[in-house]
Amino acid sequence: MDIKQEKGKRHNRLQSLLSYVQSGIPVTSQELRTIGVLPDSVKHYVRQGYLKKLAHGLYALPNDEISLYGAIKCLCKTNESLHVASKTALEWHGIVHNLYSHQECILFNTKTGKSPLWSENFGIRYTKTALFDLADRDHLTYPACLARPLELPCSVPERAVLEMLYEVGKSQDFEEAQNIFDGFFNPRMDVLGNLLQHCRSFKVIRLFAQMVRERNLFDVDRFYKQYKISTGSNFTWSIKTSDGTYLRLKP
Repeated sequence: MDIKQEKGKRHNRLQSLLSYVQSGIPVTSQELRTIGVLPDSVKHYVRQGYLKKLAHGLYALPNDEISLYGAIKCLCKTNESLHVASKTALEWHGIVHNLYSHQECILFNTKTGKSPLWSENFGIRYTKTALFDLADRDHLTYPACLARPLELPCSVPERAVLEMLYEVGKSQDFEEAQNIFDGFFNPRMDVLGNLLQHCRSFKVIRLFAQMVRERNLFDVDRFYKQYKISTGSNFTWSIKTSDGTYLRLKP
């Protein structure tokens, strides 16, 4: 291959690159490979100033400032189940305790695999769990959030509050969860019933019922009976909270 042909091919790859990379959204080396831009070419484009390297295997257009939203959009491109979840989603819907200090963005993911190291630079935390057995109906409970840039998938409040309760005893402080739960009112009962029907965690089902009873929000026993929601065995369970105390969950 002569020099002219090589330059022509490199020009075509550059055009593919510039048309593929979206402003404000980083791109991974794996994505670049799919459009024919191999590692050697990536290095060349970085040297020439057509790309800038953000982290190992992560790139962006040279003058781009990548925000949290752009980072999430990048992650979502290769994982359909990834979505903003738990107390972060509640915050996006305006349900937040006054003392809550924003420290991280919580994403839920049903697929296996580790979160890329670069995502930690944006304060992103993964929780991998198949909390709900919803199959292809998931998109109804984490639709695109029109109130945020790039229309990122975000749990509806009813789903987010159950995700937050799932994290109690893990990464979620119980007292904070209680305070945030106090702002959760007027849920859509049909959405809530459907989610609880398909919830795989009896801990979440019991904890939600307990918090509703304590606040006298609605007749949760009648609600569970109406939607045929099981609370598991007849025994009282205990879970350890982050401060070392034990929380008793009745059936």
